[in-house]
Amino acid sequence: MEKYFNPSKVIGYLRANWFQVTLFAILLMIVLRKDFSFQINMNNPDKEEIKNEYNSTEDFGKNSPLKKESFTENAQPKVVAKGSTSLFDRLDMGLFGSKNNSSSNKGLSTISEEEKLIYLKRFSNVAISERKKYGIPTSIILANGLLNSNAGQAAYSKAANNHFAIPCTIDWQGETVSEGSTCYRYYESSWASYRDHSRYLSSGKFASLLVLGPKDYKGWARGLNELNFSNKRHYGNELIKIIEYYELYRFDEK
Repeated sequence: MEKYFNPSKVIGYLRANWFQVTLFAILLMIVLRKDFSFQINMNNPDKEEIKNEYNSTEDFGKNSPLKKESFTENAQPKVVAKGSTSLFDRLDMGLFGSKNNSSSNKGLSTISEEEKLIYLKRFSNVAISERKKYGIPTSIILANGLLNSNAGQAAYSKAANNHFAIPCTIDWQGETVSEGSTCYRYYESSWASYRDHSRYLSSGKFASLLVLGPKDYKGWARGLNELNFSNKRHYGNELIKIIEYYELYRFDEK
């Protein structure tokens, strides 16, 4: 065996070339680590990477663009029953509904004004950061999230942190959850959902909307409607109603 492997020669070589060997080992570790990180981040966005970009997601601050009177709404929260919300089947009873709506109604009409405002407050800074990074209007991001997650109450939002009803696709390699016959992408956190939504709208057919800029919320809303982001006929108009009712367009200036 000594003919083929001489420990003393190996040790001698390592001692004589310790610097080159150490440098090679460090470079190899860096390459392997980057490759591993790249594989992880190809699909499900890393929650630490995203959360580190946001200073706060809990408060609008003193100069809130939201209508002051909205905070005096005394409607009791009405949670959508699990499994009652299907993809883009929203707002059949009108955009904001009333305090007397039955819990069997679908969409935002079953959610209290207080819950809607809490949702918008929670994710305002997230949406602002996503606009600055990807060029999508903050108002569109917030309205899209509010509408598609039913203010965070949709079954897939609770089970999979999916706030935009983004379905599974062939290129999605992350985890998934199913609601009825529909497969949804699963995210480790709500922040990861917002990041994937930005990537989703910045690629493929939706990327054509980026030329509109980060302030043309009406153009974005109509474009999403035309490009079938939703199978709801008047989806773009619903987004515009939400944006103008809550004055979310003011976040596009921040």
